[in-house]
Amino acid sequence: MIRYALTCPKDHSFESWFQSAEAFDRLAALGQVTCAVCGASGVSKSLMAPSVRAARKAGEAEPQPRPLSTPRTRPKRRWRRCAARSRKTRNMSA
Repeated sequence: MIRYALTCPKDHSFESWFQSAEAFDRLAALGQVTCAVCGASGVSKSLMAPSVRAARKAGEAEPQPRPLSTPRTRPKRRWRRCAARSRKTRNMSA
C-alpha cells in the first residue's frame, strides 16, 4: 500500500491510499481517481514527505514491544471485600 498526496485542477488537496504506484497510474489513466472534495477528475500527485523512522545509534538495542493494554489488578481488592463481608455475616449469625 502506498499513500499519495493528491491535488485536483481546482487546487483541492487530499490524501489517498493505493495498492501500488502502478495501480494509481492505471486508475488515473482511466479517469477513476477523482477529487474527494469536488469530484473533479484529472487528479495529480503532489509532493509528499516520506514517513521515515529515525535511525538507532550503534549498539542500541531494538525497543521491546509493549502490550496493547495492561491488565487491571483489582481482583485482590474484591477478594478482600468478599472476605470481610463473609466475616461480618459469620459474626452476625453467632
